[in-house]
Amino acid sequence: MTALQRLTHAATLIWWLPAIVLLFARPAAFQVGHTYRVRRACRLMEAGRLDEADRLIARLREDAERYRRRVAASL
Repeated sequence: MTALQRLTHAATLIWWLPAIVLLFARPAAFQVGHTYRVRRACRLMEAGRLDEADRLIARLREDAERYRRRVAASL
């Protein structure tokens, strides 16, 4: 490869990198947060703190539904 080709490929990657990151980062961030809250709800239920677990589960459902609507609207 010539230096010009390498420079062109690097420039193209730098140009598209923010779009690629945004495409994958948002769903990944949602998944990480969702998984953490699910595990926390399980720990709360095991500890017998059912009222807090119920609130957390309700919030999980609301967040998941809000995320589904947002994704459907973007398509």
